[in-house]
Amino acid sequence: MEEASELAPVPLPRQARAAASGTRSTPVGHQDSEEFLQWLDRHILGRHPLMVQVRQSVARAAAEEWPVLITGETGTGKDLAIHAIHQGSRRRAKPLHVVTMGGLGDTAWSVLFGHRRGSFTGAVSDHPGLFSAADGSSLALEDVADMPLHIQPLLLRAIEYGAFRPLGALEESRSNVRVLTSSNVPLEQAVAEHRFRSDLFQRISVLRIHLPPLREHLEDLDSYVPHFLTRAHAEHRSAKQMSGSAMSALARYSWPRNVRELQGLIFRASVEVTASTIEGRDIERLIDRGSSEALPAARQGRPSMLSREVLVQVLETSRGNKRETARRLGISPGTLYSLMRRHKIYG
Repeated sequence: MEEASELAPVPLPRQARAAASGTRSTPVGHQDSEEFLQWLDRHILGRHPLMVQVRQSVARAAAEEWPVLITGETGTGKDLAIHAIHQGSRRRAKPLHVVTMGGLGDTAWSVLFGHRRGSFTGAVSDHPGLFSAADGSSLALEDVADMPLHIQPLLLRAIEYGAFRPLGALEESRSNVRVLTSSNVPLEQAVAEHRFRSDLFQRISVLRIHLPPLREHLEDLDSYVPHFLTRAHAEHRSAKQMSGSAMSALARYSWPRNVRELQGLIFRASVEVTASTIEGRDIERLIDRGSSEALPAARQGRPSMLSREVLVQVLETSRGNKRETARRLGISPGTLYSLMRRHKIYG
């Protein structure tokens, strides 16, 4: 087996080499940059400066080869940003590989780096793993904060040296993979809690893109709503329009599950509302129903497992009343305040 000292780090991207030498380099991304920018405008919507900055950051990341960390709350479109970066990169000819870390558990080593026959019970044949499958392409690791600690140094080595060892193998393998990661929790917090290695955090976040929550750019409802109404018509053959009162109801809501929640609500309204125009009362009814449906799921788990999105949603429907929020969630007010501090919910 090769030792770390015998391996050369993965070569710097062409832009980095050019910067180091003082020369300029042409972008390595999409062969038609103008075409790619138009694609971004059609798929990552919004005219608010925050969303303009997101598109600019995605375009820059697509033209680079560095690892990228995409952060943002659930439902803000991190998966779309990952696919956009790959779509605009010079690796786009090969398929993007995507895996969610939270669901891997003990299989993480095998899924990422592969295994050899007989390396564990049930390993009846060799398995290549995603780092082999994604050679020459990009690998997206969603919910990277959930990566088991014992896998993190292996990922660091794979990124730094392009080297990894399949489970049960004696020899290391090599691959050229660009790693894209996403997280809906602050990795700085995970590092402080010793759940995530600081050196790996620094390595995967050379380029960082943050997707803002919808509540911070509600002006973009004017872009999202027609887009989702058009999609709903295409999928369900239900041509609908949104009244002024409906748009006002949408703007008053805090959208704890962000753009994904907005899309789902508009799709439901397009199917359930029989009139050709969706009114404000229709939106309020669907929002109230969505909130009530979330409560049983919230009560099923331990209080510590309640997500920020659920807390914000129930606070919204309780009009900020903490005692009413705690009652609906089936927890004590003290537990609610503790959860609010943990998730940095103020007010």
